[in-house]
Amino acid sequence: MSVVFGKVPVENEETAVVVEVDGDSARVHMNVMEGCSSCGSSGFCHPQEGGRPLISIDNRIGAKMGDVIVLETNPGTRVSASLIVFGLPLLMTLLGVFVGAMMPNSGQDGMVAGSIAGLAFGMLLVRWINRIVKNQIRFKPRATRIVNSFS
Repeated sequence: MSVVFGKVPVENEETAVVVEVDGDSARVHMNVMEGCSSCGSSGFCHPQEGGRPLISIDNRIGAKMGDVIVLETNPGTRVSASLIVFGLPLLMTLLGVFVGAMMPNSGQDGMVAGSIAGLAFGMLLVRWINRIVKNQIRFKPRATRIVNSFS
């Protein structure tokens, strides 16, 4: 667990740096946590080596450009997101294998085709779900306080 300015963050809190302010919203670079380096799926959150996710948040705390802030997420959000992002494509892949195996005279070719179709369908479902929930407030991190102000 990382220590930020002498404070140990709570599990559902992360720090971020404000890079742009536009009225009541802000864009922030999330700081990479220690656990990210050992996570096999960190490429989903950090697509570039050493890259930091850039997200938009509601700026209800009045943060200014350069401020280090604390973001809080709903504890169930991470679990729900993980189940959707990883579980749904896996479930659809397995369903595709099952459907492919049921096709007459298809053998392993049907299972392979079914798994590929199921995976593609599962990924499309994830994308569709993301479009629906990405702007819902309960799924967005919430800025709770300014840790260090540089302005």
